[in-house]
Amino acid sequence: MGWVETRINQQGSIRYVAKYRDIRGRKQTAGTFGEEKPAKQAWQDAEAKVREGRGQVLVRGKQQFEPYVRGTWFPNNPPCTQSLLEARRRQQARLLCGTPEGIRRVLVGVVCRA
Repeated sequence: MGWVETRINQQGSIRYVAKYRDIRGRKQTAGTFGEEKPAKQAWQDAEAKVREGRGQVLVRGKQQFEPYVRGTWFPNNPPCTQSLLEARRRQQARLLCGTPEGIRRVLVGVVCRA
């Protein structure tokens, strides 16, 4: 259940802060408003997002690394950066497995076993 806190700013006007608890039980702020009604609506909207699993705090850290690199990072970086990363990956594979067959297994995503 969310709530609205009343504050008085430096100019002496009343401000309304919409607050709610996220999925972990921590206090979160949904915004500061000049009227109470929009503040109440803001915490209700924020709680609805938390219930649906799409709250702002829940989104952080949920993207998988490989799809991010392939879909977002690589297209926005110069080809020389991509080739440097590929060379580094091959170097690490050589260090991990040593043999050409071992390197091929690492490069195709199979875990190398000693």
